[in-house]
Amino acid sequence: MKASELIAKYQTIWNKYTDSYVNKPTKVEDSSLLDRGFEFQFDEDITNADVLFIGVNPSYKDDNPIIKSTYQKPPNKPGYFRPFYKIEEDLKKAHSRDITWTHVDLLAVREPQQSYIENYLYKKKKGIEFVTEALEVSKEIIEHFNPKVIVVPNLLGRELMSRNKKTLADGRVVGNWMDFDFEFDTVLGTDKIVSGGNLNGVPVFFTGMLSGQKSIDRGTFQRLVWHIDCALNKTK
Repeated sequence: MKASELIAKYQTIWNKYTDSYVNKPTKVEDSSLLDRGFEFQFDEDITNADVLFIGVNPSYKDDNPIIKSTYQKPPNKPGYFRPFYKIEEDLKKAHSRDITWTHVDLLAVREPQQSYIENYLYKKKKGIEFVTEALEVSKEIIEHFNPKVIVVPNLLGRELMSRNKKTLADGRVVGNWMDFDFEFDTVLGTDKIVSGGNLNGVPVFFTGMLSGQKSIDRGTFQRLVWHIDCALNKTK
């Protein structure tokens, strides 16, 4: 899979919804959402990653008003990415384990307030359709990376990956955004994907935020590192 192919797929989706209500200014930004373009991390040289970190969407700064591109793993450990590097370092130091890791946002929309996705895009049919189509591309990216372990440090990421999917009494299925199925593995001590395909059996850690004011405490962080090492041992 090439970055250019993914950019073309996102561009097709953006073109489809440019004239819809999806492309409106948001609560904190005057520019229209889709007119800002799109951006997503895609480390093209990484396949069969040991760990894949899942985010929701990149932020937006109006000093870069229009971007339609991918970016590579930043080497200087900036704020959002610092915990990912810390997990890599702790796995090396405490467990003598070298890992390859990468990261992908489930949505490529450039917006500083994540709550906008839930409070606005979810509310109408076109918004739901837009989110669903964008998630189809990110699912392709996840399958391309073919990770041994997935870490989702975000409640909205949990929702978008369909971990909260359920069947109502009338038979309707709600919360099925990415069509993943999960079950708790009592041997691994975490969720795993049971949807079939090349991700079947992959352990997934749905955890609290790894940075910021609401981030998990140091002890919980250390247990996560230990647990990732255990999962990697069991999935060899």
